[in-house]
Amino acid sequence: MTLRKSFRCPVCHMGVENNIDSIATEYQGRTFYFCSEQCRDRFSMNVHLYIGARGIPSPKQHGETILKCRVLKLEQPVTDEVAERINRELHEMMGIKEVGINGDRVHIVYDLLEATTRQIEEKLEKIGNKVSSGLGAVLKRAFIHYIEETALDNLEHSSNTHSHH
Repeated sequence: MTLRKSFRCPVCHMGVENNIDSIATEYQGRTFYFCSEQCRDRFSMNVHLYIGARGIPSPKQHGETILKCRVLKLEQPVTDEVAERINRELHEMMGIKEVGINGDRVHIVYDLLEATTRQIEEKLEKIGNKVSSGLGAVLKRAFIHYIEETALDNLEHSSNTHSHH
């Protein structure tokens, strides 16, 4: 008989158990358990945002949030029924705070420590709503991805900086 233990997802702090269906990863000899693939992916991209460094708590451990507001343009306007589905499924993601849909525009407020624009776009694609592939929209999203990745990298590195006296 395997003893089940409860853990906290390091990304969203939701309670999880280690069992046969657990989503887990190893890092520096420790096993971390996650509530979702989304949280495991976020953790893998910037580990120290969530676990800190020796003697230095991470931004997430400090309870920080980084709210972002984005507007994504879809390939075509959506019906009320599709808008309802998009709203419901995006709210199932960790870190999504607000969703508004107007025609072919999806307005989203989210916590960058729990979700990224790239993950939101992937979710939209998965539920059958293509994000605009026009050159302007693609370039804008690439720039947003770069800004988010840079901000997270900078935050991760600044939270790991040790001061030497």
